[in-house]
Amino acid sequence: MSFNYNSTGIQENEHKAKPIAPEGTYALVIEDATEGNSKKSNYPMIKLSLKIIEDAEYQGITFNHWVVFIPPTEKGANINVHFRKCIGVPYEGDVSVNADDWVGKKFKARLVIESLEGDRGFMRFNKIKVVEPYGDAFPVIDTSEVPF
Repeated sequence: MSFNYNSTGIQENEHKAKPIAPEGTYALVIEDATEGNSKKSNYPMIKLSLKIIEDAEYQGITFNHWVVFIPPTEKGANINVHFRKCIGVPYEGDVSVNADDWVGKKFKARLVIESLEGDRGFMRFNKIKVVEPYGDAFPVIDTSEVPF
């Protein structure tokens, strides 16, 4: 069975038109970090606005990423710990997490392209699969001013 449909004049959903980078490893910088709670579980989270840096062709492409603080007793709790370790903010023990401290931090990530069809149409977007420190090693955190 077939049918005709005239799509003349329909504008492409702007989410689809947003530039994305091919799959690969990129250096990223955190441009904005906003604290909130996840919709699904209501756990604390930080929404990040990330920008690709140091890539002649794809520098400047931005996308969002969310770091959710899952309780230690649940699967996936180690993800936020690894992320914090890679960006050089406190990650061990009982720490105060301040999203403002994340802005300007650099790290590397392996990006993939994912697709989603929802109420806003069909979208393709970059998603982080693996996070690594920006340099050759994990950043050293200066704890000299932290009272123990």
